[in-house]
Amino acid sequence: MRHRTYAVSALFIITGGVLVACGITLGSMPSVIAGVALCISSQLIACMHVLHRWITNVTAERAALADARQRLDQEAAKYSAGLLALAAERGRIQRDAITAASRRDATLKAEREALQAEFEEGRAELISRAMETALRLKQSGALDEPAARERVIVPFPQQPADYERIRERGRDVIP
Repeated sequence: MRHRTYAVSALFIITGGVLVACGITLGSMPSVIAGVALCISSQLIACMHVLHRWITNVTAERAALADARQRLDQEAAKYSAGLLALAAERGRIQRDAITAASRRDATLKAEREALQAEFEEGRAELISRAMETALRLKQSGALDEPAARERVIVPFPQQPADYERIRERGRDVIP
């Protein structure tokens, strides 16, 4: 579009110059004024186009925008890589925790089984000793009941002789 504007302006300048030359040659003042106006307006259009391009030149801004986009893409790539690394590290830590927990559970289970076996062994030994002691006591006669042991019976206390007479009067008080 820029080249077309310059071509049209150049064509109008040439046309304006021809009109000025013809007007001077023929002595026609309106042709000279029209040619000069056409030349000035075409030059004005060309100058305005150049000013417009100069004012609205955005190549530096586009370059800065491209650089900013490139930096943003690099930051996004770094961020994504960081997130992936973080996720991998979390996964590793979680796997390590699961492995440690399973090792701990296996150790606790082994210790529990060892303690249970030790308890059962101690229990069996205690039962065996108790049975041996009971057998020795039985064989020695210490568990037999003595035949000549006296039985003591505790007698009830004696009631006073006038208990019935006190009861008949309605008093349950023993003097």
